[in-house]
Amino acid sequence: MGSARNRGTVEQEFIDNLKLEAHSLLNPIEHGRELLPCLTQGVRTGDWDRPESLSPGPWLVMSAKESAASVRPAILVQPGYEPTNNGRLRDAIAIADEKERRECIDECIKRMTGQYDHKDWQFIFETLEAFRHLPATTLDLWDCFARNPHAMAMLLIETGESNYQRVIELANELPFAWELVPFNAWLEALCTLREFIRSSAPEGMADMLVEHGVNEKLKYVIESDALLEKMVFVLSEKVIGKAVEDLKDAMVLAVPDVIDQLITSASNDLKQRQGADVRWAEFHGGLLDEIRIQSPTAAQSLYTNQADYH
Repeated sequence: MGSARNRGTVEQEFIDNLKLEAHSLLNPIEHGRELLPCLTQGVRTGDWDRPESLSPGPWLVMSAKESAASVRPAILVQPGYEPTNNGRLRDAIAIADEKERRECIDECIKRMTGQYDHKDWQFIFETLEAFRHLPATTLDLWDCFARNPHAMAMLLIETGESNYQRVIELANELPFAWELVPFNAWLEALCTLREFIRSSAPEGMADMLVEHGVNEKLKYVIESDALLEKMVFVLSEKVIGKAVEDLKDAMVLAVPDVIDQLITSASNDLKQRQGADVRWAEFHGGLLDEIRIQSPTAAQSLYTNQADYH
């Protein structure tokens, strides 16, 4: 066991090597503000001064990328924020009470899911880019997405060539599995995309642009999980306009051997992801019910007893 003096030396070295920055959660593309350490006779005390001229609202205090030491991020709230018309999602994130904040974020996400051109999608991807080096569990925004499979489907469909892989990586850190997103969630997201393209396409080019746009997004779906490949063919037929009958949420389970692959993959993945808990599965709709019916014993492995996700 080290002496108190040695422990104090280690703690002081940690403080001396730590560089902190504050980043706005409401304007993620804004440059971070450095926090200056407080000094006593030239020695760091372990306290930091609040940066001047912070805009009102929540700021995430975290280790700078170049810092030789790191700490768990924390929220610093600058008083004075007033709700604006610059996106309702920002207003929700600025709410101090956790329960109310999560409820409002959930409401905003549900509203966004039905609008391909909703202005808050840009804010979502700015947040993803600005904080991608942090664990996904840092922000409760991603928790709310992970518990809404329709929103996760729309999130992936909203991406482009430059950022779809980041959404896939984000999902890998959350209590979430792409193969348990209901079929109708993918279908609704792609139909939303289709109608957006049709409404903005030049005359006579709508069908061609829809086919190109939908098939491009379906490539991202396959890359998110190879088990979805057969389902993607059905989606392509349905959304682009070819006749397909008797679609169901659990259609993918009609493919031989897919259910066993799905259970094994989901079980192994979820056991490795922090925060998976007994509430996780209820957000994945009809597919999980189908698994319970077809393979009740294997379905139990989708549940864990880990701590709640925060």
